Amino acid sequence: MAAEAKSQATTAKRLYDDRAKVYDDSWHPSFAKYIVDCANLQPGEKLLDLACGTGLVSFPASKKVRPDGSVIGVDVSQGMLKEAYQKLKQQPESSNVTFFEHDISDLTTLSAIKEESFDVITCASAFVLLNSPGESLKSWIKYLKPGGRLVVDVSHPRNQLSGIVWEKVHQQLGITPPYNRTWVKNENSLKILLHQAGFDILNSKFEFKEQIGYSKHYLSIADAESTAKESISSTANNALNTPTHKAKALQLFQQEWKSLSNPSGTLLEIDGKEPFVGIVALRSRCGSPLRNGIISSL
Repeated sequence: MAAEAKSQATTAKRLYDDRAKVYDDSWHPSFAKYIVDCANLQPGEKLLDLACGTGLVSFPASKKVRPDGSVIGVDVSQGMLKEAYQKLKQQPESSNVTFFEHDISDLTTLSAIKEESFDVITCASAFVLLNSPGESLKSWIKYLKPGGRLVVDVSHPRNQLSGIVWEKVHQQLGITPPYNRTWVKNENSLKILLHQAGFDILNSKFEFKEQIGYSKHYLSIADAESTAKESISSTANNALNTPTHKAKALQLFQQEWKSLSNPSGTLLEIDGKEPFVGIVALRSRCGSPLRNGIISSL
């Protein structure tokens, strides 16, 4: 587990240090606002913002919890946190925000956070990066106060199909992929994971969040070769784009791409950017899994 977490953290650093300066020039700010709205933050509450990045959730959340509440943001990327600190210097009113550079899959070594001390935990646009999402959830739950809220999101299973295919190619070649989305089959996938982690889902909200400017569209089997050749050079595919793996990776990509097509030879993709299923979940006072299996909607 420790070696796996270290590998995941190293990959996240590499991906997001490179993206830090342009990360806010995207749909992420609007999605972060949606996450903050889902959290239903109240004055005086304490928030733990995991994978806080440039502070897109942390800063608007800090306004919601004033005057007596606070926000702790945690991220493994120095590049992303550098951007967050620049914002902090420009926002003296956000003195209730503190950032830490740390791996969110191993919070036990971060002494600044205490068990049962947070009203809300958020993890926006990052849960799909974790190699062992279930284990991470189990480790996070102890930091919530009884009755505390968790807001986390996962990608739609038909989102960014080339990424899904590359993830499968990584797995077939015995290489840990930079993302972990293939476990998400439908909206029940996250619910099941939460149950297993010990969350009592007393109130929940699963909502498809379409990104502005994108829509459903169809790709073709014929797109496989060009898509593979174009995307194998991305930072996320560094481990595949080598003399040892490249030829086999390109071949496997085309095979997996074809497997996702329907009988007419087309592939349905939902949005060009990441749509999400959002959830608000509450921690059980006893920390035990949901017993009756009933989930009520908000």
